[in-house]
Amino acid sequence: PCTIDTCNAQTGCQNTNKICNDDSLCTNDSCDPVSGQCLFVPVVCDDNDGCTIDSCASDVGCLFVNKSCDDASVCTIDTCSDGVCSNTPIVCDDSELCTIDTCDRVLGCQHTARVCNDSSLCTTDSCNSANGQCVFTPVVCDDADFCTIDSCSAAIGCIFTNRSCDDLSVCTIDTCSNNACVNTPISCSDDNECTFDSCDARTGCKHVERVCDDSSLCTNDSCNATSGECVFEPVECADADFCTIDSCSADIGCIHTNRTCDDSDMCTVDSCSDGACHNVALNCTDNDPCTIDTCNAQTGCQNTNKICNDDSLCTNDSCSPLSGECVFESVDCDDFDGCTIDSCSRSVGCIHTNRSCDDSSVCTIDTCSNNACVNTPISCSDDNECTFDSCDART
Repeated sequence: PCTIDTCNAQTGCQNTNKICNDDSLCTNDSCDPVSGQCLFVPVVCDDNDGCTIDSCASDVGCLFVNKSCDDASVCTIDTCSDGVCSNTPIVCDDSELCTIDTCDRVLGCQHTARVCNDSSLCTTDSCNSANGQCVFTPVVCDDADFCTIDSCSAAIGCIFTNRSCDDLSVCTIDTCSNNACVNTPISCSDDNECTFDSCDARTGCKHVERVCDDSSLCTNDSCNATSGECVFEPVECADADFCTIDSCSADIGCIHTNRTCDDSDMCTVDSCSDGACHNVALNCTDNDPCTIDTCNAQTGCQNTNKICNDDSLCTNDSCSPLSGECVFESVDCDDFDGCTIDSCSRSVGCIHTNRSCDDSSVCTIDTCSNNACVNTPISCSDDNECTFDSCDART
C-alpha cells in the first residue's frame, strides 16, 4: 500500500513509492505499510539542558535557545546554572566617604554626593572627605559699605540693606553717598507756568492751578502753559442752523434766537425751515363775495366793500351777499300827494313837482288841494254898480 502502481507501454509496470512529506523538519515522515497512510511523527528536540529553551521550527528543525535570566536590572550579573537563574548584585563602592553609593536598575551605579545642608544660606556647606562629616562654615557678609547695614538671613543669605537717611520729609530725596547721608530737595516744577509749585514736608509737591476766569460764559477760559498768560477764547455758538441767529450773553452763554425771516411785508406769512426763509403769501379771502380782498404791504389784509354805484340817485345800490353781483333797485318817489307829479333825476333824486291845475283861463285861480285841482273864479267886481262886470278867459 505504500507504492503507487502504474504501467508504462515502453517500460512495463511501475511501482513508485508514495511520497509522505509535510515540508516540516519537525516531523519524521513515513508510510504505514499496513494502511498505506502517511505518518508524521514529531521529532523530539530535548537536549537535556535546563538552561535552554527547546523548540522546533518547521524550516530549521530543533532550536535550543539559551534561557534568559535577565531581571531587567543593570545592577545584577545574570547567569543560569543547572537550569536555575542567578542574579548576583554588582559592587558600586567608589571608596569615597562623601558619596552615597547606590545602583539604579536602569542607569547602574550611582555615586551621589552626600548632602550637607543646614538649610541656611548663611553658611558654606561641605563634606570632609577624610571622615565623611558635614562642615558648615559661616558666610562673611561685610560689604565694607557704610551706606548698607549688613546682615544674614538663613532663607535669603547675605542682606545688604540700604541705610535709611530718611529726614521725614517727602520734599527731599534721601540717599547715602561717600559714607554720609544726603537729603537733596526734590524739584516740584511741573514745567507748567499755569501752576504755583510748592512742597509740603508731609504731603509732597503741590501744584495749585492759576485761576483764569473772566466771568463770562462766552469764553473758554484757560491758561497758556508756556507763557502762564490767561487765554479767553470765544465760545463757538454756531449751531449750524440757518433758522437761528447765534449770539452769546456773558451771563447766559450761547443764545440761539429763531430767525424771523421778516420781509417787512404784511402780506406774507414769514417762517424759516430746512435752512431757508419762507415768505408765503397771506390768504386774505374773507369768503364774502361783496368785498374786494387785497393786501397792503404796510397794513396787511384789506377787505373793502364792493362799490355798487350806478351814479344815479334814483336807485338804491347794494351787493348781493350770495352772488356778489351789484343790485340797483329803483327808488320809490311816490309821496302819496295827488297834487304833485313824482319823478326822479339821476343827479338830484326824487322830484315832487306841483301839479299844474291851469285851466287856461285867467278868470280862475288854479290850485290843487286834497289830491284834486280847484279852479276858483276870480272876482271881477269893481264895486261900481254902474258897470257890468264880467271876465274873458283870455283877456
